[in-house]
Amino acid sequence: MRLLTIALLGILVVTWVMLVDLWPTLPERIPLLPPGLDATDPFVERSLAWWFGPPAGATLVALLTGVLGPRMLARRATDGRWNPVPRAGSVRQLAPEARARIVQPIRLGLVGATICPLILVARWWVHVAEAAANGAPSTGGAGVSLTMLTAATTSLGAGWTFSRSRATAELAKGSLHREW
Repeated sequence: MRLLTIALLGILVVTWVMLVDLWPTLPERIPLLPPGLDATDPFVERSLAWWFGPPAGATLVALLTGVLGPRMLARRATDGRWNPVPRAGSVRQLAPEARARIVQPIRLGLVGATICPLILVARWWVHVAEAAANGAPSTGGAGVSLTMLTAATTSLGAGWTFSRSRATAELAKGSLHREW
């Protein structure tokens, strides 16, 4: 889990270093708007808000879902306040260690689901910078979007599925936690 969190933070750092490095090389107008939004002029004036705003939003979402979300989920599951699996009432009676093992795959799924869109955002911005250097409109870097979103969804779904099977296994063991 810690390794995935470090990978997530590493991707964020590399993305921001790349954005700052590309900023001085951008022309006065950049092809940021995807085709179809404004077919007559897909270019926008180069500004800090256009260049750094969308990645800042993606960074905030990544920190919430990939770093804080898994930690909150683990804390709430360990103390029994929330268990995102069937028969949560029975799961709540398990020992805290067992509840932590149950939510571990969901935590991993959240981090994995967060890393995929971040890679997509980084690739999109490299594509925009390349298109700007060539003076061509941005085509959106087709080909990665669906693949990355599918990987993110699969990561989250697999984590949830593994958590359900762990809950069933822990309940079958019957390691109940009694508070006296």
